[in-house]
Amino acid sequence: MLAACGNPETGARRVNPDFIGGAVSEEPRSALIAREVLAGGGSAVDAVVAGYFAMAVTLPSSVGLGGGGSCAVYDRDKRTGEIIEFPALAASSAPNAVAIPAAPRGLYALHARYGVTPFTNLMIPAERLARFGEPVSRKLANDIAFASRVLPQIPDTREMFAPNGRLAVERDMLTQFDLAATLGRLRSVGIGDLYNGQMARDLSRMIEASGGALPYEALRDYVPTWRPSPGLKAGNNTLVMASTDTVSAAYAETVWRMLTEVRAYESASAEEQPHLLAEASMRAHAAIAALIRDSGTVRALTLAEARSAMAGYDPARHQPAGTPPLSAPAEGGPGAASILAYDSAGQLVSCAFTMNAPFGTLRKAPGLGFLVAPPPAPPGRSAPVGHGIVMFNENSRNGYYLAAGSGGFPASLAILRGTLDVLDGMDVAQAISRPRQHVGGAPDAVWVEPGMPEAVTQSLTRRGYSVDQGRHFGRVQAVHCPVGLPNDYSCTRVPDPRGNGLAVSGD
Repeated sequence: MLAACGNPETGARRVNPDFIGGAVSEEPRSALIAREVLAGGGSAVDAVVAGYFAMAVTLPSSVGLGGGGSCAVYDRDKRTGEIIEFPALAASSAPNAVAIPAAPRGLYALHARYGVTPFTNLMIPAERLARFGEPVSRKLANDIAFASRVLPQIPDTREMFAPNGRLAVERDMLTQFDLAATLGRLRSVGIGDLYNGQMARDLSRMIEASGGALPYEALRDYVPTWRPSPGLKAGNNTLVMASTDTVSAAYAETVWRMLTEVRAYESASAEEQPHLLAEASMRAHAAIAALIRDSGTVRALTLAEARSAMAGYDPARHQPAGTPPLSAPAEGGPGAASILAYDSAGQLVSCAFTMNAPFGTLRKAPGLGFLVAPPPAPPGRSAPVGHGIVMFNENSRNGYYLAAGSGGFPASLAILRGTLDVLDGMDVAQAISRPRQHVGGAPDAVWVEPGMPEAVTQSLTRRGYSVDQGRHFGRVQAVHCPVGLPNDYSCTRVPDPRGNGLAVSGD
């Protein structure tokens, strides 16, 4: 179980000189840069900001200046968690509209509230990576292979990823001079140049000239949204979850409530738990789909609505859903990625970023070097998904857990189950690596990961589900600090073995 004990403290930001914190990222270079920031006295938010700009260079398949995202933050001084959302929304209602490049302004707002290191300093590592080049990581190489049919067909991505007539592979050097110049300009002039300066005007004009629509007014008026979060119950602790997709956010919060406040996942037997996960998932999808159909709104169910949706749950039998869920089968790929960090003062931050599609629109902002993102997919359509979780105790003020997940729709249930299993006492490495399941694509269908124990598959089939193997089940990374930060920094950091990420620390 996650602990929730300790004496409340008061006073200014406390720093342990023998401990700098840690970070986990889906892209290794960004994790190393995050650690350098922490080692230099930066906050967890500083580390994530520097990691984001690094990923915009080293992982453009999923993260970029043209995309968006969301972060969950634990503010130890206020004993509260909050969320900042900066989705890459459609720039207009025009059919040729592209997405607003939201992430730079979102990360600037995050840093303005929680940063310690000067913002411009956090951009320097990324600028250097773009200017002097960085070997293609295994993660990016896999993403390039995923899109190998389309990348050579588009001039921008062919120039970017196949400059010598063949697609880049691991360890090939990736140099991006235009992006380096853009990062340098934003560093010297300010992020505002992309939104209300000359760069914004130039970008708007160039997108229009290339056949798209990105009005200057959409850039000028774009503002990230801070959302104070009362959090969700996690035993004696509080969980705050940020999401890049509104439907996935509503679904994840609803399933969590169903499995912690309506039914007790940790009290169910190991044999029943996969059934309980599947049943709650299907009922959450059905209820949220009904809300969208009847009112046009997307939101999580209230506790009363969650109780109603789970009414009649039978531990021994699946109740047929009748309608397909608001998600695709077990599909995945690039288009979203995440990073999380914690520091010696007990600050926790977990962020997920997205380009709204693998490699965005596959087209670069002319002369600026970054890929442009398309508008978000309509609710229920297959799209990249990312979540960030922080967990803390309001009384002890300690932080206990961080997680981040990305991928397609399966990422949502993957991060939820991993967190639930840690709450249930499972080792965090085992919780992240164990075979996963997903609900999606067709009524009553459960997709299981290769390696799922035959006993689980048979149990689900016996209860009335249609069970099949899938290929992609998201990527989840997590940090578990059983005693609690910052009083004890014996934390376990785990990147997902399905990916190519890296966990780092200075302890």
